[in-house]
Amino acid sequence: MEDLERQFLYRLLLNPYSLGVTETVHVGQVPPDFPVPLPASSRVLGSTQRIQAPLPLGTPRFYFASHTRVLLDSPLPPLAFLGQLRGLLGEGWEEEAPPGFLGNGFLPALPPEHVHQHSADLQLALQVTAREVDGVTQVDLNVSHDDPEQRQLMRLHHGRMQEATVRVRVPVGTTVETNGGGGGGGSWHYSALISQEQTAAALLDHFAPQLIQQGWAEVHRGTEPQFTTGSWVKTQGGQGVLLLTLEPLQGNYLANLRVIQS
Repeated sequence: MEDLERQFLYRLLLNPYSLGVTETVHVGQVPPDFPVPLPASSRVLGSTQRIQAPLPLGTPRFYFASHTRVLLDSPLPPLAFLGQLRGLLGEGWEEEAPPGFLGNGFLPALPPEHVHQHSADLQLALQVTAREVDGVTQVDLNVSHDDPEQRQLMRLHHGRMQEATVRVRVPVGTTVETNGGGGGGGSWHYSALISQEQTAAALLDHFAPQLIQQGWAEVHRGTEPQFTTGSWVKTQGGQGVLLLTLEPLQGNYLANLRVIQS
């Protein structure tokens, strides 16, 4: 690689808004003090590390004092890689799913897999995206300093406490067109058109384990002449009920997901 090309690629990696920031690029490795263990099969392409100099008192704290980004490949499927990563993190890390990251409601099959976790003890936030490309799992892993004051401000800023995190992914070979959704005050609604490659019963069978994993327990399933329904109750993280309906509509299913939580 020519020197000019190397300088150009290095400059692309740097944040243009980096006043008071020290940035370091590590090719083929993570920084020496990287706090997150990686699965043994990982092939690290490189990493960037940004460290913010202390800001004057009174400066708004919507910033990360430090941030490390790691790009790597893995021979493991995305879910297997993320499962190993969760196991390596151990105790003290908590799963999160901020609104707008994955989206809520009905999702396409096989989107990039995401993980959001944070450690109050280490004051670190971890964000990971993994997706399979040509048989290789490409991973984008980000670790940031997670100041408690900043965390509270960000929650208020994004209205995180007003969002219900419920998502179901359609099967492979099935298409989904979202009609939107949202809500507040303890009630949320999501709607989508889902193609009819599978029966309504098969779709509910596909959705059920995903909802169970998110802390819901199925209590009823019924089939009427015009629609199929399933209902769940919340078993983790508070109280709530969830109703999912599938109604045939011009070669698709009109799918509705309604959540009421307290």
